[in-house]
Amino acid sequence: MTLGGRGERACQILSRIETLIGPHMKVISRVVGILLLLASTAVFESEAASDTREARPVVWVGIDYSMTRFIGPNDFRDPVAIFPGMLEAWNALFVQERVEKLSERLRHPVIMDLQGLPEVNAKANSKQVIPFGGVDDVIDKSHITTADLAAAVRDYRLTAKEGVGLVFVVDRLIKPTVNGAVYVVYFDLGSREILSSERRVGKAGGFGFRNYWFGVIKKVADEIRWPAVLATPSKKGSR
Repeated sequence: MTLGGRGERACQILSRIETLIGPHMKVISRVVGILLLLASTAVFESEAASDTREARPVVWVGIDYSMTRFIGPNDFRDPVAIFPGMLEAWNALFVQERVEKLSERLRHPVIMDLQGLPEVNAKANSKQVIPFGGVDDVIDKSHITTADLAAAVRDYRLTAKEGVGLVFVVDRLIKPTVNGAVYVVYFDLGSREILSSERRVGKAGGFGFRNYWFGVIKKVADEIRWPAVLATPSKKGSR
């Protein structure tokens, strides 16, 4: 068969198909439209479910000072004014000033479970004050191990039993270098397994003792982000 003959034959077949389906074209179009609508709805619901899972609440537990080293000859010379009153004041200030901003930074709702940390911070004492630091009492070093963090998280007495918990474990506050280090710890409230921990450094600053050392916490909180290990695959690139 020549090329022209093949083309003619193809046209005849197409004409025949159009003749056969012509009366049913409207029905077919409607069916295709319905299928496309259902498919788009399924995709939307799937994305919405994914967003809901990722936007699950974070439970703010508080600021843990039970292992903090307070390093410097002058600022920490009055332990009575620090333990536990100032530790409680710093925790209260965070709730007043930073929790809402924390939610904005994480893009997750934040709820609070604060009953466990007062008991923990009540154990902090003057032995944690180091007037004259040694070679290990600098910002780049830490005395807190992964095992220490895991033990601390396991011991918190909390009401919440599921979801993601968030606690700041303060490593050290150092007067000579005017800064401090904080572990930002996310953990599973059910198993108490640590999901993510990151050591962050913040600068001190502010008027008065309370605000000055709370500056470290503010700096860390202002730079906080949702850990990549907790993001769903579809969202990792947008965080």
